[in-house]
Amino acid sequence: MDIPLDDLMRFLTPLLPYLLRAGERAAEEAGRRLAGEALDLIDRIGLYVLREEVEKVLRALPA
Repeated sequence: MDIPLDDLMRFLTPLLPYLLRAGERAAEEAGRRLAGEALDLIDRIGLYVLREEVEKVLRALPA
């Protein structure tokens, strides 16, 4: 079942604005999710570093 390229282009051309908007929305959503995950990771790293610093200070305190 070969579809001629001309027929395919005639079919897809009117749909291009909708397809482009859908692609933009998908990219925006992916960016939001990635940013949220990155912020969570930064928070976890920050908490880990903070905990390490607190432990160093506590070890330095006289018993």
